[in-house]
Amino acid sequence: MISVRQLLELQAIDMQIDTHTNRLQDISVLLGDDRIIRALKQRILELQEKISQKKSEQIDIDAVVDGVSLKVTQAEKKLYSGTVVNSRELQDLQAEITMLKGHQNDAENSLLVILEEIDSLQNSNDTYGKKLKFIETEWNEKQTALLSEKATIEDDVSKEQSLRNSVSTAIPSIEINLYEQVRRLRPDTPVAKMENGLCNFCKVGLPMKLQQEVRASLLIQKCPNCGRILVS
Repeated sequence: MISVRQLLELQAIDMQIDTHTNRLQDISVLLGDDRIIRALKQRILELQEKISQKKSEQIDIDAVVDGVSLKVTQAEKKLYSGTVVNSRELQDLQAEITMLKGHQNDAENSLLVILEEIDSLQNSNDTYGKKLKFIETEWNEKQTALLSEKATIEDDVSKEQSLRNSVSTAIPSIEINLYEQVRRLRPDTPVAKMENGLCNFCKVGLPMKLQQEVRASLLIQKCPNCGRILVS
């Protein structure tokens, strides 16, 4: 008689090994995958570069504001000192002061815009910095958990492989060879149970003679539709 129980047990072990192996592959992809962290760091670096650039612009505009303010102060001092008495010179001086104050106002407005931009960039930088800190903490915790899970699964797979070897040695080589052959084509479930005259996997009805041969368990029989090894 064919080793029905052992074939089903072997299939169950193989399915568990496959499940664990697939999970190990997933873990290997997740371990060290710090793309989101690198992306956040790159974004923060870009923001810091923009902040530095804007602060450099602020220094330049500050210098312009200071320079124009000094000229306005000097011109007004001259205007109100009484040293200029010629009406034409007074008009020219007043026009110069008006022009300088216009430049001063423009420069101060530009400075205000720069300061607002720096403040906005700094807020974004702080937000991304907090997000990075949170994600790094979460990432480190997940990496630790994945490493622990990996070690546990590897230990389980080692035990399952030992159990598989033990079970397979109790099965005749002709049955093992056929099982491995079918498993290459049907890696999910190479063995299917016959239930109510049907292959329980593909649900195709089996000929009466084949049903009898499967129940007798004298020789290995395969489903004529899906090719899986049939057991009762």
